[in-house]
Amino acid sequence: MARTFGTTWWGTAWLEALEQGALADAARLSRGRTYARQGKVFIDEVLPGLVRARVAGTEEYAADLSIREIPDDQWQVVVERVAARAKHAAALNAGELPIELEAELVDAGIHVLPRVGDLLGDCSCPDWGEPCKHVAALCYLVADLIDSDPFSLFLLRGRSRNDLLRDLRTERQKLAGAAASDDANPSPAAEVGGVDGASIYQCTPAPLPMVVVGAGTAISQVISQPPVDAGLDLIDLRRLADDASRRARATLGGNGDLGLTLDSEQDAARRVAAAPADIDQLNELSESLLCSTEDLAAWAIAWRHGGRRAVDVARTSWTPSADQLYQGRFALGAKSRVAANTVTGGGQQLRLDQDGLWWRFTAHDSLGWIVDSSGFEHAADALE
Repeated sequence: MARTFGTTWWGTAWLEALEQGALADAARLSRGRTYARQGKVFIDEVLPGLVRARVAGTEEYAADLSIREIPDDQWQVVVERVAARAKHAAALNAGELPIELEAELVDAGIHVLPRVGDLLGDCSCPDWGEPCKHVAALCYLVADLIDSDPFSLFLLRGRSRNDLLRDLRTERQKLAGAAASDDANPSPAAEVGGVDGASIYQCTPAPLPMVVVGAGTAISQVISQPPVDAGLDLIDLRRLADDASRRARATLGGNGDLGLTLDSEQDAARRVAAAPADIDQLNELSESLLCSTEDLAAWAIAWRHGGRRAVDVARTSWTPSADQLYQGRFALGAKSRVAANTVTGGGQQLRLDQDGLWWRFTAHDSLGWIVDSSGFEHAADALE
């Protein structure tokens, strides 16, 4: 049975785009397909806008496939469209390219799949055809590549997986901030049908009942299965109920707050810090945030040391003046290295936050540098 290419809809769409004229002579693709089926193509490197490979013919040839990169302004539209719909982000993180997303991008004038003029082949063979059979063979191997990882298609168009995920996290934080601002400043329409504010102030509030919260206070469990179309399962509901109950109990006892002002990454760090052994939750949260499980685990460790402030120190950087970093360099010695707000030396690291506090970080085998102290006003104190 002959080997086939394009097992996903986007891999098939890639091949259809080629065969419909994305290369100058699509008829030559049939010769390349035979080479690809015979296992004669070896991809060496995949870069933004470029695939490099070796193809075994009468001798070994170097074949390149160049792809026109999407401009930065169009990439911003891509990021906005993905960030606006959680299911798009979740699908990409699960290794799938949503067909609805591709349609939305085409409507916006953005083409991720190649069109005429988007592809250019180059080969060391003596055949000057467009494309030669070696470049044509490479096109079929690229279909395999994007079948296995749709992020490869975005890389070919100019954005690596890490860059795209970083931009998506930034955009989702902006959306979360805008939503919080809207909640804090509701529109007049939102107040229609409510109670007149002046009348509230004329009322004498009844005294609140005394509530005694002890360590043994029970946390209720959700026991009924949610509707099949709710997008939640019983485990999800139990996690949410447990989390809400714990926050409420801590708040009533004067030992916490509801955490309603946390952004999505801070809140995820808080939840993982409360249940560090729940590996399934760690994986699910990291997928929804488009971050690695290692990052989320490191943020959870930071949360235990200093809450949201420690998480911000772990996940963000800024550029202070040399005078502001003097304490850290003095504490770690003359051979210490400075990068942004971080001073590293002698196997230790200090980071300065924008409020002037110093945080100690230690090296972890799998998580990199992790927070290992609370914040201190003096860098030397953080090292003790």
